[in-house]
Amino acid sequence: MAWKKNYSTVRNASWIWYLLAAFCFIQAVTSVHENGGQFGPAFFIWVAGCAGLCFSAGRAKRKAAAKVGA
Repeated sequence: MAWKKNYSTVRNASWIWYLLAAFCFIQAVTSVHENGGQFGPAFFIWVAGCAGLCFSAGRAKRKAAAKVGA
């Protein structure tokens, strides 16, 4: 079935981005704890990294979907 191949190609294109975004989110939460409960610059850097990776995942999905013609 062609749709199964197309779906797996699109799905496989983005899982790494979500994994890296989850790592950045965990780092953001731990940076608040390490800073005595205050939001320091490290928190905002990790949150920006997390947001950027989530947007990259969407871009990777769109690119893979366009490639397979879905």
